[in-house]
Amino acid sequence: MRRAVFAAFVVMLLAVACSTAQAPAVDGTADTTGPAPRPDVLPTVASGAQLAVGVNAHLLWSELRPRDRERILDALAGAGVRWLRVDVGWASVQEEGRDTAAQWYLDRLDATVDGARERGMKVWAMLWSTPAWARDGGDLTTPPEDHADDAAAAALLASRYAGRVSVWELWNEANTQGFFAGSPADYAALFRAGAAAVRAADPAAWVSTAGTSLADPGWLDAVLDDLGGDAARLVDVVSVHPYPVPADAAPAITTDPAGGNLGGLDRTREVLLEHGLYVPVVVGELGWSTHPNAADTPQESRGVTGDEQAAYLAAALQLVASRFPYVAAVFVYDDRDTDTDDAHQANFGLLTRDLEPKAALSVLGATG
Repeated sequence: MRRAVFAAFVVMLLAVACSTAQAPAVDGTADTTGPAPRPDVLPTVASGAQLAVGVNAHLLWSELRPRDRERILDALAGAGVRWLRVDVGWASVQEEGRDTAAQWYLDRLDATVDGARERGMKVWAMLWSTPAWARDGGDLTTPPEDHADDAAAAALLASRYAGRVSVWELWNEANTQGFFAGSPADYAALFRAGAAAVRAADPAAWVSTAGTSLADPGWLDAVLDDLGGDAARLVDVVSVHPYPVPADAAPAITTDPAGGNLGGLDRTREVLLEHGLYVPVVVGELGWSTHPNAADTPQESRGVTGDEQAAYLAAALQLVASRFPYVAAVFVYDDRDTDTDDAHQANFGLLTRDLEPKAALSVLGATG
């Protein structure tokens, strides 16, 4: 009975979401008019592929025990996850200087990459955070002074993991000061140097722009303007984090003015086409946090129940697969709940803090 009710709930969500949608601004047929992509790391739904489903997994965090990493990888692979997005800290890899590499951190990254691949999952690595020696004051979000430094780090990692990491994403949510304390031009300079380094070290690997916090077509347009002709040779895929607004809302195609909800994907795609870029888009982060709300909980921090998390995620995956043919993958946020004081940030997990599965884990294999 519960399964029947859950299925009916998902169907209802899809009907509501689609009823609010306008005609697609862009369909998948546009891909046929552009240049052929590089090695087909992430084929789109328009090409006949299934939507790939991945998970954001914080498996390099220092408090995570090796046996727990193995349990998480087993749970994700068993649920049908095909991709793992892993955050890699440049400030951790080269904490002591440009010509150094922290073996303890590389050991963790080796175990994560190899563990994912042994279980049939591909790896998407997101490289970010500026070490103190590479910046003039500031913190991890401060752009490096010399882009030869970040290029060297990208080359070091892309070479070490050639054939093992499929995509390198350069920075996270660089459209926000919370992750990147620089301008679109500063990011374009960082991306140009890093992407060229990845290309040289591992020509088969794809390079992604930083996933934007919500959809931010203005920021993306400015970055692509600064890249100019380099965009066509360096950008393989573009990432967006179209979280719902408010945070407890069901998946929808309506476009929030701030860039939330799935409608922002079309706006992102339009910018790419304006720049002559026929590359896939991925949903780099999307999720719902399971926690109760108070009367004064702000809309960006509102939680849902476990059953709602599962139903909303299932509806979102089906909606993306059916409505956005230029999207190649959805990466769910995130692998597990954590023990922090921020209830909203701590409870996006597909697994509990004790690594027990939530209901949402069971829906991941439905489309991917």
